[in-house]
Order: sequence, then structure tokens, then C-alpha cells
Amino acid sequence: MKIFLITLFISTSLFAEIKSGLIKMSENRELLVSFNINERPSNQENLKNSEYVFILGPGVNRGMLPNDQMMKLLEEKNYNFVSFHNSTHPHSLVNSQTDVKPLHQDKFFETEDYAEEFEFISMWAQEQFKLRAIPVSLSFSGAASSKLSNFDYIIDISPMISQKDALPELASYRETLERANVFNPFREMVIRQAMDQSYAYVWRPKAREFVKAYKLDNKFVDTIYEGYMASSRSLEKFKWDVNGDKQENRIFILGENEKESLNEGQVRTVKEYLAQGKNLTCFFMRGMGHSIPMEAPQYTMAIIEFVVNHSTQLKPGCYDVSKELKAEFYPVKELEKLFPIK
Repeated sequence: MKIFLITLFISTSLFAEIKSGLIKMSENRELLVSFNINERPSNQENLKNSEYVFILGPGVNRGMLPNDQMMKLLEEKNYNFVSFHNSTHPHSLVNSQTDVKPLHQDKFFETEDYAEEFEFISMWAQEQFKLRAIPVSLSFSGAASSKLSNFDYIIDISPMISQKDALPELASYRETLERANVFNPFREMVIRQAMDQSYAYVWRPKAREFVKAYKLDNKFVDTIYEGYMASSRSLEKFKWDVNGDKQENRIFILGENEKESLNEGQVRTVKEYLAQGKNLTCFFMRGMGHSIPMEAPQYTMAIIEFVVNHSTQLKPGCYDVSKELKAEFYPVKELEKLFPIK
């Protein structure tokens, strides 16, 4: 068992400013991105930062915005990064420059479709800026991240594991519907309508709130609503597949105060990775909840910087990180001390 101290450092120097724009995957698929790329002088500390560009995945509502504290901190510390909104997210939809119907209105979006967007932005950034991409997922985009591979490493913050772990009541409701309609010839239609009714209860008001907050035309309510619905539907069949994950090095950042059912799923997944001898390192953040970058951007940045600067030294296992950023490492054989079997 080893004790580490993760350095909390804030730089106030600025080398670039955050820029935003639309990236077109196809005529009916556009993603809004915000990015910050630095020309770093040769005498800067932590030169390893200049080798990489972080690809910041979105949550279920949206991607990170330039005025989010996490984005400001990344900019202040002179990191290269690209934040993006999926094509189904409101910021991408309302900024679209085309009149073509969005792709998700013509097909049922699945986790693989969101993974395709995550990979597309990562490859675009690598080609555009000649830097090595490090995907950093947050919650919802963790599902897409689970399908990615061939990166130096991937960082997943509060990752989505399955609908059943994140929303057990909703998953149970779906299972009940499936059992009740097992002999119904209209089974799929009945289940679809019932599930969509559950999602609508959440997303219709959210769509109206977005339009009101940004002072948009009411015509955007339905557009935003359909995008949100696509996001929820995509998670119905998703379950994080440890066996199918081809990514060699993966980092989990988890919060102690995460929702209990999701925390259990995340810990179960960590144990599955490590039981198979895979290279996964997790950071268990004491006092943190689900939206770690929003709750504590400075602490999140400290963990990411620790990962970048110690990537070759990271081993399979978990760091128990206190609120003071004192980290105690638990190797695989001692993991039950950190995550006792319940």
C-alpha cells in the first residue's frame, strides 16, 4: 500500500482562447465543438501536456461549455482540449446550418452511434492539431467510451454502466412491460410507447427550459425534445462489456457519493477488469458525487494531471483520494479493503 500526494496547481497564464464551431460528419449529422490549442514555448513546465489533446465527452444533457469552470481551468492551465456535444444534443441541433432532417430522426440511435461520434471527433482533433487524443468521458458518454480503443489511455469520469445500474426503477419497469406483453403481437410498439412516455415526462419540460433559457423560437422545442429522447433510448440495451473492451489502458474516476446503484455497478465493473488482469486504474474521490468536474473542477484537473504525468507508472488497482488529495493506493489483491463485498 503506497501513499501519494496529488498536486493541486492553478496557472493564471493564457496562451490561447476557446473557439467554437460546427463539425459536419454528414449532411444530416453535425456536432458543436469548443477547443483550445496552445503553441507552447520550449521552456514550459509539464511539456508532456503539449503531446496530447483531451477530447471531452458530454453528459446526457450537453457537452461542456466555455463558461464551465472545468473548461476555464483547462484553458488557464494551457491544456489542449476539444469539448463536443453529440449530434442529438440541443447545442448542436440549434446551431445546425442545414435544413436536412437530423440523422437520429431517421434511425434508432444506439451506443455504437455515439461511439462513432466520439471517435470521429478524436480522429478529427488528432489530424487537425497533430496531437495524440485522450478521450475523457463523463457519465452518459462513458457508454460510448466503452466502445473506443487504440488510444494511449482513456479517462472515464462517473461512467454509465447500464440503464439498470443508473435507473433501476426504469429498467425494472421495462422488464415488467416485456413480461406482460410476451405474447402480444404488438409487443414492441406497446413497450416503445410506454418507455417513451416515461422519458417524455423528463425531457419535454427540459426542452422547454432550454428554449426559454436561450431565448429561442418555440419551434426548437420539438427538435430538442427528440434529441433528448434519442439519448435515453440508446441506453436501453447498453451494458458495459468488460470482455469486449479492446482498450489497453483505462482510467476510472469515481465519486464516493455517487448514486448507490450506479456506484455498485461501477465498482463491479472495476473488479471485473482487474480480475481479468486488464490495465485499469481507478481514483475513488472522497466527498464527490456524480458530476465531479462540475462539483470540483480543480480536483478533477489535479487527477487528470496526475494521470498524464505518471502514466507510465500507473498500475492496475485503485487510489483512495481524500478531500485533501492525499491518495492511498490499493493493488488488486487489497481491493476488497477499499470496496468490501456487501
